[in-house]
Amino acid sequence: MSADANSLRDNGELTKGVDVAAAGGLFVMAISPDRLTEPEHARIASSREISSGPAITSTTRVSTVVYFSNEQSCSVTAYRLDRSNGALSSVQTISTLPAGHSERTTCSQIHVTPSGRYLYVGNRAANGSSIAAFAADPATGQLTVAGHTPTEAVPSAFCLDPAGHFLFAVGTASGRLASYRINQQTGALTPLAVVQVGQRPAAVLVTRLH
Repeated sequence: MSADANSLRDNGELTKGVDVAAAGGLFVMAISPDRLTEPEHARIASSREISSGPAITSTTRVSTVVYFSNEQSCSVTAYRLDRSNGALSSVQTISTLPAGHSERTTCSQIHVTPSGRYLYVGNRAANGSSIAAFAADPATGQLTVAGHTPTEAVPSAFCLDPAGHFLFAVGTASGRLASYRINQQTGALTPLAVVQVGQRPAAVLVTRLH
C-alpha cells in the first residue's frame, strides 16, 4: 500500500473491504479482524494504465458501484463492485469538464447524494473553476452529465449536507465559501450565498448538531 494514498474509505458491510486511491494506481484491500490483506485482485489498474492519477473515492448508497475522480485527466471512472469478493471492474469513464474548456484544470473531491441519484466533482482552475454534476442510473450506475456550475477559484474541498439538499464549496484561491441548492429532480445546482472564510480554506463539513 502506497504511503501516497490520498483517500481511504470503508466500502460498507457487504464487501468487508476498502478501496485505496494511491499514486501507484487503484487497489482493493480485504478487512480481517486485525489486519488489511491483499487479495489476488488487489491491484485494479496502475495510474499509468488509466492515465489519470486517481484522487478521491466515493461509493453509492447500495455499494454496487464505486466512483473515482481522476485528478490529472479531469474525469470520473465508475467501477462495478463484486459483493462476493470486493473486486472492481471498470464500466465507464466520463469527463468532468464543460465543452470547450481549455484552461489547465485538475479534479478535486467527489461526492454522491445519499439517494445515490447524483454525483458531484470539483474542477480546480485559476479562472474557470466549476462543480460538475452527473445523474447516476439506478440500475447500471452509468453517469450522464447534469450540468456544470461556476464556483469559487480552485475548489479543493466541498461537501453535501446529510440530507443531500445542499452543496457547499470552498475556494482555496478565493478564501470564500459558496452554497448551492440541489435540484432533487435534475441534480442541477442553484447558487445561494457566498461568504468570506479566510485564507486558503482546505476543508468543509456539514453535520447535524443533534
